[in-house]
Amino acid sequence: MAKRGSIEFLRNPYFWCIATRLAIAMFPRVVQGDAADFEIMARNIADGHGLSRCWLEPFPSTSQRPPLLPLIMGVLYWLGVGQEIVPFIINVCCDLISIKLVRKWTKGLGLKSEKLAPWVIVGCPLLIAYSNAATTENLSITLLLAAALFFVRKQWLVSGLFWGLLALCRSYYLLFPGLLALLMLSGQLKIFSNRGRSAWGPIFILLGTSVLFPGAWVTRNWVAFNKVTFSQGGTSGYQMYSGLCINGFDWWKKSDVDTYFSVPEIYEVVRSHCKTDDEMAEINSRVMVKLRECLREKPVEVARNVITKQVLLLTHWGQLFPYYRVPFVIIGLIDAGLFMFWITAIYLLWKNRSVLSRRTYQRDALFFSGANILYVFLITLPFGVDARYLLGPLLLFMLAIYPLWVRKKTPGRSS
Repeated sequence: MAKRGSIEFLRNPYFWCIATRLAIAMFPRVVQGDAADFEIMARNIADGHGLSRCWLEPFPSTSQRPPLLPLIMGVLYWLGVGQEIVPFIINVCCDLISIKLVRKWTKGLGLKSEKLAPWVIVGCPLLIAYSNAATTENLSITLLLAAALFFVRKQWLVSGLFWGLLALCRSYYLLFPGLLALLMLSGQLKIFSNRGRSAWGPIFILLGTSVLFPGAWVTRNWVAFNKVTFSQGGTSGYQMYSGLCINGFDWWKKSDVDTYFSVPEIYEVVRSHCKTDDEMAEINSRVMVKLRECLREKPVEVARNVITKQVLLLTHWGQLFPYYRVPFVIIGLIDAGLFMFWITAIYLLWKNRSVLSRRTYQRDALFFSGANILYVFLITLPFGVDARYLLGPLLLFMLAIYPLWVRKKTPGRSS
């Protein structure tokens, strides 16, 4: 009995989730870029300086970063939790919750990937790699899964609230409930939606609640800065320049970063932590001039860069790890593996097209995850390559495609 108990223990996804994250915690934390910003903001919140990216007086207030993660971190700092361990605690807790949520999501859809679902979270390389970093990856996955789960359950109010929280973590998800509303009206999501007049009530609740938290954030910014802004609006040119004017821009590639920072206005934005939002907006206006010059003088190169970015979003995962001293061969294998995954997925969808026409629940799961992927593609189109933005949709898509991989000869449940 003892031996059997130990085997069952080793099959527990929660155990392995904690174990793998603890292994990463043994390495030094990487505090740069987004993580550095969030940690400074959290420390300022805990010390009573408000939402500021600056470490010096007078701590100018900012709207440049979505506020949810620094607010959570700031509360924990204020409660006396050690700064070194706060990101780890938040991320591991999020991953443990995600295991439960993703299992319920697949079960609610009737997918055969219910038993696999927890291991997709446990073994996800990015969630493991970022588990000790003050970044939004792990938190955003939890919020996405919660919003998707309650959407499947037709609990529109709760789902809307989670979509709103997700927007305060990943600002590009702000408009996604609007896309869901269109899909519900069109009747494309057979399981999820009512059609015609009966769809208006759920849509009104979903959209109304999804803007509550973002609306509070916009109101705060209007009071603080006397203008309507959500987040990162003052650096839009800075973000678009990398995506449109540098081919396959990669933050982990020194030559790309050197090219990017060689533009004086860009470098000024990088060093703008202690500038006010008005000062940042002025710098960004000068970056926009450089961006327009790039678009006007090199339209063919810009078009090439956009196309390259779409390919890299699907395959460029080997460069995303914060522990960036990863051998080139490993990076190549990771990227090749993701490329083969997409090729295999296309093959499976084509091979099982007749089954999908009968399986409403399977078709809807793929449609929902596909809508997420398409949405992220379109919203991030002008910006630099950042494949981690597709992490949530990719995990959902993996879970939806898995039953096609292991499908038995019997067609299973039909709609």
